Amino acid sequence: MIKIVTFNLLCAWHTSDGTGFDRRASIILQKIRESSPDIIAFQEATEKNIAALRDGLPEYDIVFAQREADMGGEGLATAYRRGEFELLTLDRFWLSPAPDVPGSRFKEQSDCPRICQCSMIRRIKDGQIFRIYNVHLDHESDEACRLGIAEALRRIKKAKRKNKSPLFLLGDFNVEPNGAAIQLCKEGRLTLKDLTEDVGDTFHNFDKGNPRKIDYIFTDGETSKALIGARLWKDKKDGLALSDHYPIEVIMNI
Repeated sequence: MIKIVTFNLLCAWHTSDGTGFDRRASIILQKIRESSPDIIAFQEATEKNIAALRDGLPEYDIVFAQREADMGGEGLATAYRRGEFELLTLDRFWLSPAPDVPGSRFKEQSDCPRICQCSMIRRIKDGQIFRIYNVHLDHESDEACRLGIAEALRRIKKAKRKNKSPLFLLGDFNVEPNGAAIQLCKEGRLTLKDLTEDVGDTFHNFDKGNPRKIDYIFTDGETSKALIGARLWKDKKDGLALSDHYPIEVIMNI
């Protein structure tokens, strides 16, 4: 059995409305310790919040990939339980017409470069390999989201020819379920399955309005048969949620 989570951290460290990471760090760490997921895909990762997670979660190894041309700035991180899993390969590519060029992006998208972090992780006790594709798509352009996920799917398809291990494509897609990027995942040649189809809205914006589902965990058709359940982490402390997105947890019998 394996438990996998996607979690947009909301990178702002301190905010005037009290929703900054500095206020939420303790409840995030507590929730992760209590739920004890095997693998976590983080979005809106920064050097500061990843340092806090590494300090507070010594039971995890955390690999961090930043998105700017100088390899700095905001990025993605993947955590896996130390001593139970090991990292076999790690890669990052830009969601752009030139995916190997740092900082590149589609002309249709915002000023923010976007990346996919790819991790191949092996469970030590039985040698089972999992391929984790962590993404955070553009927040302004639906077309950039479609183009970005198309590049991720192209890479996944190429890797799948060589490695048939279970794969998970997960993260903050910034697209609602009827969006072109989501349909491409479901209807393309890979025909991925949305394990989070029934969890409801994931972006809640601290109850400030406009809730919607924009976070997903997809897997290949065969692996989807092993789904035990999916749920949102809706925990709050003193009225404050873990983030402006509800993290999603899936449990697989694999």
